[in-house]
Amino acid sequence: MAASPDPFDNLAYTFIRHPIDELGDAERAEIEAFTTGGFELVNGALRGHISMTPSLQLSIDTIRDALRRFPLEADMRVTREVGASDIGLSRADAAPAKIGRKLYELGFLSTSMNQIPPDSTTHADPIELDLLVPAGTPALAVGSLSDFPLERELLVIDAREIFIVDSRVNAVTRRWRLYGRVIPEGGLP
Repeated sequence: MAASPDPFDNLAYTFIRHPIDELGDAERAEIEAFTTGGFELVNGALRGHISMTPSLQLSIDTIRDALRRFPLEADMRVTREVGASDIGLSRADAAPAKIGRKLYELGFLSTSMNQIPPDSTTHADPIELDLLVPAGTPALAVGSLSDFPLERELLVIDAREIFIVDSRVNAVTRRWRLYGRVIPEGGLP
């Protein structure tokens, strides 16, 4: 049986750059801190896993302000690795059960502009997310602010809903891949 057509009409994975030098000192420092390990505290607070402190709230507000200065000019296709349990699955091979459902991400989305997301040693039973992020979504190509610039990280603003439209096994990585549309702020028109 042949694989179904690409759920995103063969939209290519593209690499964009943003003028990092246009960030203010505080914005640059917060985004760099986030990408080099601070994501655990920031996203932990946004997801309700740890207490929100005034300092964390200030970090979050600064990151949001920075991302809002860089709305995507066109739809972008990005990838991300998650653990099956991160999205409420007992096993990765249960991925098809998510088709037609929404995932909710309260934290900032660290994604890759590469077709294959970076492997993470922290994810048990990994699943790949292949995401279509609509034009206008606040997101920043973090470039040199990341410890791993070859990951081509695109940091997407927090509080996203992702509607899953398809799933299949990635023939290259042999992992389950979910295809999702990131719902724009304010919902679908």
